Amino acid sequence: MTDHNPAVEAAIEGELSLLDAEVRRSSELLGALLHPGFREFGSSGRVWTRSPSRNSSGRKAAGSTDAKRPASTGAEK
Repeated sequence: MTDHNPAVEAAIEGELSLLDAEVRRSSELLGALLHPGFREFGSSGRVWTRSPSRNSSGRKAAGSTDAKRPASTGAEK
């Protein structure tokens, strides 16, 4: 028998809704789901935040900041 925890179910529902492109394009929907201090680091080195004012792309939803990819040390080859 599985216990149902409403908080866990709400968290899962919120996480799954972030996969929806419409939700990710909407600053209102995205803002309701993401913590004010949200940061996501992409494989390109870009930092995505909740606040459109902190994003260099000017998008209304999460976008990239001015963060730059770390300089190559040459050791990667």
